[in-house]
Amino acid sequence: MHSVPASEPRVLSTVARGPGGSAGFVETAWLPATRTFELRYACVDDLPVKIDGWGRESLEKSRGLPTVVYFSLKQLKRLGVPQGGLRVVRQPLVRDLLSLLQLHRLRRKHPGLPTVELARHTRSSHWLDAIARLSGHTARTLRVDEDRAVRREIGELLEYLERLAPDPDLRRALNDAALQRFDFRRCDVMLTDYGLEMGVHVPSRISVSVKSPPPAKTPPLIEIVSLQPEAQ
Repeated sequence: MHSVPASEPRVLSTVARGPGGSAGFVETAWLPATRTFELRYACVDDLPVKIDGWGRESLEKSRGLPTVVYFSLKQLKRLGVPQGGLRVVRQPLVRDLLSLLQLHRLRRKHPGLPTVELARHTRSSHWLDAIARLSGHTARTLRVDEDRAVRREIGELLEYLERLAPDPDLRRALNDAALQRFDFRRCDVMLTDYGLEMGVHVPSRISVSVKSPPPAKTPPLIEIVSLQPEAQ
């Protein structure tokens, strides 16, 4: 593999294969020029909800990490992000169904509150906060980017994502179950495709290395990992 300049953006995708033929996909990027870590895509609903084996704090050690956070932290290391080197953790395109449903319910319940205050209580925001915290950073600000946001019937987005799923019928059934839990329907108009941007900093007690590592070998565009239990 060839080397890339330390200042060039780097992208890493992970395809994970889980029990029963399940599969998921996580893609992240490191933008050294702006010291930004991006969670670009996260399709993990068919994988185990949490994964053991990582965590600095007792909660994560005892209960495991959300699958998206687990893979994001692994990719953050693989991408060569220097210790304490982040200034922004971002999800440019929020299409996580649970996050969209949570935000829509909160907007109905609290119509006078700014979207950013409501978005703090969604799963996507919790993902970004955990990535920042477990990589040695603390969240300072949160911004909702609506430049590319779309207000549309949620069923329109779901039908598109279901067509891409390995098992469209199963994905549709799971999506319908999620809608039912929130008492929503596919014809409900919701805010989708917005972005979340979290400004972070390093607590003073932690040493910072903002210098990027020397040019490294380009990480593979896609890596495949298995979450299958080892054969006994």
